[in-house]
Amino acid sequence: MGLAAEGFTKNLWSERASSELPLLVTVSDEAEQARYVVERVLENREVGSALKDQAVLFRATHHSAALEVELTLRGIPFVKFGGLKFLDSAHVKDVLACLRWAENPRDRVAGFRVVQLLPGFGPVRAGSVLEHVGASDPVSALISLPPPGGAGTEWPAFANLMRLLALRLSGSLRTAKSAPR
Repeated sequence: MGLAAEGFTKNLWSERASSELPLLVTVSDEAEQARYVVERVLENREVGSALKDQAVLFRATHHSAALEVELTLRGIPFVKFGGLKFLDSAHVKDVLACLRWAENPRDRVAGFRVVQLLPGFGPVRAGSVLEHVGASDPVSALISLPPPGGAGTEWPAFANLMRLLALRLSGSLRTAKSAPR
């Protein structure tokens, strides 16, 4: 940091004395780095360090995404200071809602969020789309729905995306490749 052409002068220190030196750990990617950190956190917990007494420092908030996902997958509670948790950010919630709705087209909460992402859709129009899609075959109903309001150009691509996601999530993508687009 001292050789950086711009930035703020940083003088880091510790008030605790320790004979331990920092470790240099080499990993192949961010996912492996996250797994390594989580393993150390769990090892520390096993020898008596409470989770709330442990911290991981990041230079920028977006660097924490892989660790947040790993902690969440393993059911390890954590608190993040200095920004939104990765899984709490709007764009991630939007993608997850899209996947949830593709997997279960009767999930009205996910569908309501997804449909409102399209231009010209508010709560009323989203509700009417969900009423139409509540048919016996929701994916076909979505595809057969005429492009509502301001979503004329985006609607066919959106309906096809939902069809492909539903097929992929059901394991039937092989038959989707031969289906008309």
